[in-house]
Amino acid sequence: QFASNSTTIVSEETVQKLGEMGSVEAFTLSQFHSDSSVKDWNKKVSFYLDEAGQLKNLSPNSRAVAFATLCGYDNVPLVGDMFVGRLLRMGSGVNERIVNVDFLLSEMESSAEWLKDLKARNYQLGIATNKVAMDSGDASEVVEGESVDKAYQWSEGGEYVEVVVNVPGTTSSKKLSSKDVKVDIRSKTLKVMAKDDSGQFSSLVDIKLAGSVSVDDSTWNLGFAKGMVTVEVTLAKQNNSKKWGKVEE
Repeated sequence: QFASNSTTIVSEETVQKLGEMGSVEAFTLSQFHSDSSVKDWNKKVSFYLDEAGQLKNLSPNSRAVAFATLCGYDNVPLVGDMFVGRLLRMGSGVNERIVNVDFLLSEMESSAEWLKDLKARNYQLGIATNKVAMDSGDASEVVEGESVDKAYQWSEGGEYVEVVVNVPGTTSSKKLSSKDVKVDIRSKTLKVMAKDDSGQFSSLVDIKLAGSVSVDDSTWNLGFAKGMVTVEVTLAKQNNSKKWGKVEE
């Protein structure tokens, strides 16, 4: 675990359940490779972190940032606690399967064998996929803002735009379930509704987006911040390289 200010032991089962809820984002450090002659071609190493960490104002994680730099990703704005895990790809074709395997504490050392030449390999992969910028200052620079009516906060970084919608009237003892919320994500629009005290759905956000999104790759989940329930929407850009600079058109 890479903790920003505390140490907690979390089971693999817990991490998997968080992932299923859509609250965990993976930041890949070492990719799978199709060429079996490449070192560790069938292994993938990733950070697992809170996908809405920037909007929640979590503390910067300097250890994780330094570790990402070892892998060739400079100036990545990583925040909050996170975990590092390894996947192993086994078999091929219809028999292919991916399993979780151990990632040892000793492998976090800068001298670890798997880190050797990784920066160069990631750079070559970037060239092959037309993503040659290993410094996240351009593609992953985080821009943040808030709607005029303070109905939602947003942040943009790299491939995604995060929108956190406040649900008025909710508290720590008066929360909502996913059945009490409706989220309609379309290519150019976003609508969020929640049940009010009368049991009717009322509109919280109904906007035309500043850019186009990939509906199938976009997700949402419920959160809690500043004393109220929030709807955390992750919008996946159709054009990863295009910066929106705002949420509403």
